[in-house]
Amino acid sequence: MKILGDTIRQYKFYIIFLAVIAAAFLLLFLIQADYYPIVLVNNHPISAREFTRNYQLASMYYRNISKTYNLQNSANEMFQPMEMRASILEQLIEAGLIHEGAEKEADGDIDSLIADKIGKYEQDGEFQKATETLYGSRFEDFKKAVLIPQAERDILAGRLFLRGVGLDKWLEEAKKSSRVIIFSGQFRWNGQGVEGK
Repeated sequence: MKILGDTIRQYKFYIIFLAVIAAAFLLLFLIQADYYPIVLVNNHPISAREFTRNYQLASMYYRNISKTYNLQNSANEMFQPMEMRASILEQLIEAGLIHEGAEKEADGDIDSLIADKIGKYEQDGEFQKATETLYGSRFEDFKKAVLIPQAERDILAGRLFLRGVGLDKWLEEAKKSSRVIIFSGQFRWNGQGVEGK
Protein backbone atom coordinates (compact mmCIF):
# COMPACT_ATOMS: atom_id res chain seq x y z
CA MET A 1 0.00 0.00 0.00
CA LYS A 2 2.89 2.34 0.81
CA ILE A 3 4.44 1.68 -2.60
CA LEU A 4 1.17 2.66 -4.33
CA GLY A 5 0.99 5.88 -2.29
CA ASP A 6 4.60 6.74 -3.16
CA THR A 7 3.94 6.08 -6.84
CA ILE A 8 0.86 8.33 -6.83
CA ARG A 9 2.78 11.13 -5.13
CA GLN A 10 5.61 10.74 -7.62
CA TYR A 11 3.28 11.09 -10.61
CA LYS A 12 0.80 13.51 -8.98
CA PHE A 13 1.58 16.33 -11.42
CA TYR A 14 1.03 14.07 -14.45
CA ILE A 15 -2.22 12.67 -13.05
CA ILE A 16 -3.59 16.17 -12.40
CA PHE A 17 -2.44 17.34 -15.84
CA LEU A 18 -4.18 14.40 -17.56
CA ALA A 19 -7.35 14.97 -15.52
CA VAL A 20 -7.46 18.65 -16.55
CA ILE A 21 -6.92 17.73 -20.21
CA ALA A 22 -9.66 15.09 -20.03
CA ALA A 23 -12.04 17.58 -18.39
CA ALA A 24 -11.27 20.16 -21.10
CA PHE A 25 -12.02 17.63 -23.86
CA LEU A 26 -15.24 16.61 -22.14
CA LEU A 27 -16.31 20.25 -21.81
CA LEU A 28 -15.46 20.91 -25.45
CA PHE A 29 -17.52 17.88 -26.51
CA LEU A 30 -20.51 19.00 -24.41
CA ILE A 31 -20.40 22.49 -25.90
CA GLN A 32 -19.96 21.27 -29.46
CA ALA A 33 -22.81 18.76 -29.11
CA ASP A 34 -25.14 21.40 -27.54
CA TYR A 35 -25.49 19.45 -24.29
CA TYR A 36 -24.95 22.51 -22.11
CA PRO A 37 -28.00 23.95 -20.30
CA ILE A 38 -29.64 27.12 -21.57
CA VAL A 39 -32.43 27.11 -18.97
CA LEU A 40 -32.83 25.72 -15.46
CA VAL A 41 -36.39 25.03 -14.32
CA ASN A 42 -36.42 24.15 -10.63
CA ASN A 43 -32.83 22.88 -11.02
CA HIS A 44 -33.76 20.69 -14.01
CA PRO A 45 -31.75 21.68 -17.10
CA ILE A 46 -33.08 22.25 -20.59
CA SER A 47 -30.24 21.75 -23.04
CA ALA A 48 -29.35 23.83 -26.05
CA ARG A 49 -29.80 20.66 -28.08
CA GLU A 50 -33.44 20.38 -27.00
CA PHE A 51 -34.04 24.06 -27.75
CA THR A 52 -32.41 23.75 -31.19
CA ARG A 53 -34.46 20.64 -32.03
CA ASN A 54 -37.71 22.40 -31.11
CA TYR A 55 -36.71 25.57 -32.97
CA GLN A 56 -35.91 23.59 -36.12
CA LEU A 57 -39.20 21.70 -35.91
CA ALA A 58 -41.19 24.93 -35.52
CA SER A 59 -39.28 26.68 -38.31
CA MET A 60 -39.79 23.81 -40.73
CA TYR A 61 -43.49 23.58 -39.81
CA TYR A 62 -44.07 27.29 -40.50
CA ARG A 63 -42.01 27.16 -43.68
CA ASN A 64 -44.01 24.19 -44.99
CA ILE A 65 -47.35 25.73 -43.99
CA SER A 66 -46.48 29.02 -45.67
CA LYS A 67 -45.44 27.19 -48.86
CA THR A 68 -48.58 25.05 -48.86
CA TYR A 69 -50.97 27.96 -48.38
CA ASN A 70 -48.84 30.55 -50.20
CA LEU A 71 -48.47 32.73 -47.09
CA GLN A 72 -44.92 33.95 -47.66
CA ASN A 73 -45.46 37.60 -46.65
CA SER A 74 -47.86 37.03 -43.75
CA ALA A 75 -45.74 34.18 -42.35
CA ASN A 76 -42.66 36.40 -42.36
CA GLU A 77 -44.56 39.18 -40.58
CA MET A 78 -46.14 36.88 -38.00
CA PHE A 79 -43.11 34.83 -36.99
CA GLN A 80 -39.95 36.75 -36.33
CA PRO A 81 -36.95 34.63 -35.25
CA MET A 82 -36.56 36.38 -31.86
CA GLU A 83 -40.26 36.02 -31.09
CA MET A 84 -40.16 32.38 -32.13
CA ARG A 85 -37.11 31.72 -29.92
CA ALA A 86 -38.82 33.38 -26.95
CA SER A 87 -41.98 31.38 -27.59
CA ILE A 88 -40.07 28.10 -27.83
CA LEU A 89 -38.15 28.86 -24.62
CA GLU A 90 -41.44 29.55 -22.87
CA GLN A 91 -42.96 26.33 -24.22
CA LEU A 92 -39.96 24.34 -22.99
CA ILE A 93 -40.21 25.93 -19.55
CA GLU A 94 -43.95 25.19 -19.39
CA ALA A 95 -43.28 21.62 -20.58
CA GLY A 96 -40.73 21.23 -17.78
CA LEU A 97 -43.21 22.45 -15.18
CA ILE A 98 -45.95 20.24 -16.59
CA HIS A 99 -43.58 17.26 -16.62
CA GLU A 100 -42.84 17.79 -12.91
CA GLY A 101 -46.54 18.16 -12.14
CA ALA A 102 -47.56 15.12 -14.18
CA GLU A 103 -44.90 12.95 -12.52
CA LYS A 104 -46.11 14.07 -9.11
CA GLU A 105 -49.78 13.53 -9.92
CA ALA A 106 -49.22 10.15 -11.60
CA ASP A 107 -47.45 8.69 -8.55
CA GLY A 108 -44.63 7.12 -10.55
CA ASP A 109 -46.90 5.68 -13.25
CA ILE A 110 -46.14 8.42 -15.79
CA ASP A 111 -44.21 6.27 -18.30
CA SER A 112 -47.02 3.76 -18.78
CA LEU A 113 -49.62 6.55 -19.02
CA ILE A 114 -47.56 8.30 -21.70
CA ALA A 115 -47.07 5.02 -23.57
CA ASP A 116 -50.85 4.50 -23.57
CA LYS A 117 -51.44 8.00 -24.93
CA ILE A 118 -48.88 7.94 -27.75
CA GLY A 119 -48.84 4.22 -28.58
CA LYS A 120 -51.31 4.54 -31.44
CA TYR A 121 -49.12 7.17 -33.14
CA GLU A 122 -46.01 5.01 -32.82
CA GLN A 123 -47.79 2.19 -34.64
CA ASP A 124 -49.19 4.37 -37.44
CA GLY A 125 -46.70 4.48 -40.32
CA GLU A 126 -48.72 7.04 -42.30
CA PHE A 127 -48.82 9.41 -39.33
CA GLN A 128 -45.07 9.05 -38.90
CA LYS A 129 -44.45 9.75 -42.58
CA ALA A 130 -46.75 12.80 -42.50
CA THR A 131 -45.01 14.28 -39.45
CA GLU A 132 -41.59 13.68 -41.02
CA THR A 133 -42.75 15.50 -44.15
CA LEU A 134 -44.45 18.39 -42.37
CA TYR A 135 -41.79 18.91 -39.69
CA GLY A 136 -38.77 17.87 -41.75
CA SER A 137 -37.41 15.72 -38.97
CA ARG A 138 -37.36 12.18 -37.68
CA PHE A 139 -40.46 10.87 -35.92
CA GLU A 140 -38.41 10.37 -32.72
CA ASP A 141 -37.66 14.11 -32.59
CA PHE A 142 -41.34 14.90 -33.14
CA LYS A 143 -42.27 12.45 -30.41
CA LYS A 144 -39.89 14.07 -27.90
CA ALA A 145 -40.81 17.63 -28.84
CA VAL A 146 -44.56 17.34 -29.36
CA LEU A 147 -46.19 14.02 -28.48
CA ILE A 148 -44.66 13.37 -25.04
CA PRO A 149 -45.16 16.94 -23.75
CA GLN A 150 -48.76 16.91 -25.02
CA ALA A 151 -49.40 13.54 -23.37
CA GLU A 152 -48.00 14.88 -20.07
CA ARG A 153 -50.20 17.97 -20.42
CA ASP A 154 -53.28 15.78 -20.98
CA ILE A 155 -52.43 13.54 -18.03
CA LEU A 156 -51.91 16.49 -15.70
CA ALA A 157 -55.05 18.26 -16.93
CA GLY A 158 -57.10 15.11 -16.28
CA ARG A 159 -55.73 14.63 -12.78
CA LEU A 160 -56.26 18.29 -11.93
CA PHE A 161 -59.79 18.22 -13.34
CA LEU A 162 -60.66 15.41 -10.93
CA ARG A 163 -59.59 17.73 -8.10
CA GLY A 164 -61.55 20.66 -9.54
CA VAL A 165 -58.46 22.62 -10.63
CA GLY A 166 -57.93 23.98 -14.14
CA LEU A 167 -54.61 23.43 -15.90
CA ASP A 168 -54.25 27.12 -16.79
CA LYS A 169 -54.68 28.18 -13.16
CA TRP A 170 -52.26 25.46 -11.99
CA LEU A 171 -49.69 26.51 -14.60
CA GLU A 172 -50.01 30.17 -13.61
CA GLU A 173 -49.31 29.26 -9.96
CA ALA A 174 -46.49 26.91 -10.94
CA LYS A 175 -44.81 29.66 -12.96
CA LYS A 176 -45.02 32.07 -10.02
CA SER A 177 -43.55 29.62 -7.54
CA SER A 178 -40.87 28.12 -9.78
CA ARG A 179 -37.22 29.03 -10.00
CA VAL A 180 -36.36 29.64 -13.65
CA ILE A 181 -32.91 30.76 -14.79
CA ILE A 182 -32.26 31.55 -18.45
CA PHE A 183 -28.61 31.53 -19.49
CA SER A 184 -28.99 34.01 -22.34
CA GLY A 185 -28.30 37.67 -22.72
CA GLN A 186 -31.26 37.98 -25.10
CA PHE A 187 -34.07 36.75 -22.86
CA ARG A 188 -35.20 36.90 -19.26
CA TRP A 189 -37.89 35.23 -17.15
CA ASN A 190 -40.40 37.69 -15.70
CA GLY A 191 -42.21 35.23 -13.43
CA GLN A 192 -44.93 34.50 -15.98
CA GLY A 193 -43.12 34.15 -19.26
CA VAL A 194 -40.06 34.79 -21.39
CA GLU A 195 -39.41 38.28 -22.68
CA GLY A 196 -36.65 39.87 -24.68
CA LYS A 197 -34.13 42.16 -23.01
